Amino acid sequence: KVLLKPHHYAARGFNGEIMMDEAGDSRQSYLGLRIKTAGREYPSGPPTTFTVVVEKGEHQNYGVSFDTSDKRALMVFRVHDKGAVAEHNRNSKPSEQLLQTDFIMSVNGVSSPLARIRQLRKSQVTCVVRRGIQVSVIFKREDLQTPLGVTFSGTSVHSIGIPIACITEG
Repeated sequence: KVLLKPHHYAARGFNGEIMMDEAGDSRQSYLGLRIKTAGREYPSGPPTTFTVVVEKGEHQNYGVSFDTSDKRALMVFRVHDKGAVAEHNRNSKPSEQLLQTDFIMSVNGVSSPLARIRQLRKSQVTCVVRRGIQVSVIFKREDLQTPLGVTFSGTSVHSIGIPIACITEG
């Protein structure tokens, strides 16, 4: 359940997430809402790119798994219940939490794919994060011989979706 009081939106509207109460078994769930007031546009939403600083210390781990199936992006596959990222998320507002499908663009100023992963061995990291979006696509074709017009990259066990390698005629 969500309780939205007028002071949240009456003056300027609202565009963001609100934490849901009673989401079940120690879960944190959020409801995304956009509300505009009469005669106004929707307010801008949370930033799509932001920076997080996470410290794991010497004996803890970050508690996050990544999808690296396209060999370039470092996308959050899962934030585990225990670890420095889960702790960061519990103490941050929704727009500053690290979530599944977020892209880690750089870690400690480093942006090459392998170097970002190496930086995660350090006890503190500063990550530039781009909020991921989820898109579902349904492909329709006349028959099984008609090409889809899309070439897919390989996937891995830690993959959220299927990366598109190339779009062709089809």
